[in-house]
Amino acid sequence: MKSWLVGWWLVVSSWSVFGQSLTRAQLTGIWIGVHTELDINTYCPLPTYLDLQPDGTYRLGLVDPTTLPRTATWAVFGDTLRLDTTRFAPGLIRLQMDTLRIGKAFPMLFRRFHDFPVDSAAAHKTLAGFAWQTDSTVVHFHQNGRVCLEHRKTGQRTVHHWRLARLGQSVFILMQGSSHTTDGQYKPLWQVVSAANSAFRATGWNGQRIATETFQRVRALPPGDSCRATGFQTCDNCFVVQTSGFSGASLSKRYAVQKIVNGCYQPVEQAGQTGVIQIRFVINCAGETSLFTLTELDEDYQRCTFDTRITTQLLTICRERLRTVFFKSDDSPADQAITLTVRVKDGRLTDVFL
Repeated sequence: MKSWLVGWWLVVSSWSVFGQSLTRAQLTGIWIGVHTELDINTYCPLPTYLDLQPDGTYRLGLVDPTTLPRTATWAVFGDTLRLDTTRFAPGLIRLQMDTLRIGKAFPMLFRRFHDFPVDSAAAHKTLAGFAWQTDSTVVHFHQNGRVCLEHRKTGQRTVHHWRLARLGQSVFILMQGSSHTTDGQYKPLWQVVSAANSAFRATGWNGQRIATETFQRVRALPPGDSCRATGFQTCDNCFVVQTSGFSGASLSKRYAVQKIVNGCYQPVEQAGQTGVIQIRFVINCAGETSLFTLTELDEDYQRCTFDTRITTQLLTICRERLRTVFFKSDDSPADQAITLTVRVKDGRLTDVFL
């Protein structure tokens, strides 16, 4: 995760800024990361804090205490903000009430930190071993460090790992990883405001806005119980399937895919079965495949429907055979989005692209 912090700083340093006049007093203090906005309604949790101190120094670090923060200096000159050696011209820094927004292409949202004294040992004893719910979510905090997030309407569950971290006198709930790995990117941060046996209150991103939510205790979790994900789960909590048709695979992988597809596909000789078929899917860090989408286009690149004997073959090849090309258990596996495109002429494959 140390490399994640470095990467975050490089992204910030590459931006130019547009303008709102801010004062040193307005910006001084600790800011808690909420998320980076990748697209409309697509957010990547931002588990950082930015501590802008009155003496002109600042610290940038993860709320997770296992990573040391970066320390440098900052200053405000008129409409310009300087962080370390990077100067931000007016505009990419926007302050509204207690939220700070930085950036334009992929803006980052921070909230002002208010320190609520909470005893971390008591909070852990209160949360662990119980299921808690809000209006939208049930959270299962298991004693073994696993946490299960269950959507109340759909019943869908994802599995992660949890622990508590302290910043100042406050306690934060850190959730990261998946059912396949304890590492990986974080889920949104929740700062515990108060904790009692029947309910606790925490501030964080609830999927729609920054809010202070009440989590009601609904039941005790049986000893030895461990939550399980429902369906397919990526290992990366900020995994976004690329919309580009180019997967960025190496030449050797493209050759291997072409060899497998051409070798496994059985032609369906039928006039008129001509056009382009594109299949997108995801392979997670455990080698599981899912999230398939199928796009079928005729010779004029208009939407159409091919014979199912063609599309079923191609989907089966992607699901059962291509996994061996992209997934290596001893190769630091990660989630991968794959796009396979084939050109068909009267039911025969003429081109295979990756």
